[in-house]
Amino acid sequence: HVRAALLLKEMGEEIHSGDLISYVKCKDGSVQPVELARPEDIDVKKYNQQLKSIFAPLFEPLNINYDSVIEGKKTIIDF
Repeated sequence: HVRAALLLKEMGEEIHSGDLISYVKCKDGSVQPVELARPEDIDVKKYNQQLKSIFAPLFEPLNINYDSVIEGKKTIIDF
């Protein structure tokens, strides 16, 4: 992500065209390079929503409840 790359560049990192920049989405709507992000800043709800949109439809035909698995109430084997 360009914003994450600019943050790294501001900190003195050499960034070149084509470099892969790993980043996370933060609660305040910003993005931060993985190297600079603090765990408490990461928008875990956003990532969970993205995972749910992918896995819930896959689990449904198998009668597996996504929320029960994520909350740790059941494992996939329990279904």
